[in-house]
Amino acid sequence: MKTLLLKKKYVLLFIVFIFCASISNVQGQSNNSNEPIQSFTLEFTNVNGPAVNRILDLSFSPNTSENYDEGFDTKNASLMQDDLNLFLNGEYFTSQAYSSITEDKIIDLVFQASGSYDYSIELVGIENMGNQNVELRDNLLDTTFNLRSDDAYIFPSDSGYFPGRFQLTFKTTLSNLDLDNNALDIKYVNNSKSIVVNNPYNQLLKKIEVFAVTGQTVFVSNALNDKDIMRYDLSNLCSGIYIIKVEGENNNLIVKKIIIN
Repeated sequence: MKTLLLKKKYVLLFIVFIFCASISNVQGQSNNSNEPIQSFTLEFTNVNGPAVNRILDLSFSPNTSENYDEGFDTKNASLMQDDLNLFLNGEYFTSQAYSSITEDKIIDLVFQASGSYDYSIELVGIENMGNQNVELRDNLLDTTFNLRSDDAYIFPSDSGYFPGRFQLTFKTTLSNLDLDNNALDIKYVNNSKSIVVNNPYNQLLKKIEVFAVTGQTVFVSNALNDKDIMRYDLSNLCSGIYIIKVEGENNNLIVKKIIIN
């Protein structure tokens, strides 16, 4: 009889232990569930070519992962000739969930272009992001753009498939595209085949570079100063689309497209 009572006692203790562990696990899951899902929406368009509009939705929480999340991730069922996509396990997505945002998180975007056009990427929606920084890294032009600046990132491209050109990053550093664009006028003068930099407020500049749309550097000058007007000869360049990048004293940048006829 005593042995039977001891067995019942241990069984009861075991049931209580399992019950308490289950309650603890449920509470832990509930705490995670109470954390708001952070999310934002990107819009990709073709500025001066065939009409294109692609919406990408990204969300982040402790209850989702870097792998496929049922109910959160949506595959792209219809690729366009001009397109921007999220990418996972060899497949294209228009919406994807990830684990919580950290400073070292990097999200790759896959871009393809049907011709030599200008394109734009813009942050058009945001939820529960607080002051979280969201930056777009253009590896071809070696430029980082703050998507939370209320402006679209506009860039030129030749036709092609560019899986490694764009990345999203979340470091707390500010974008380096912060020279005063309104106070610095950069233009190409076809008659003289030269770049003219009009710097009426004498902003401190240290380098100017010119790139082909393939990313090749075709001109570099460190001979910048704080004069009102500076000219740089580009008579050796062929006709085509080029990117000018002007770097300021604190490594801040202005990037501009020019067309040489």
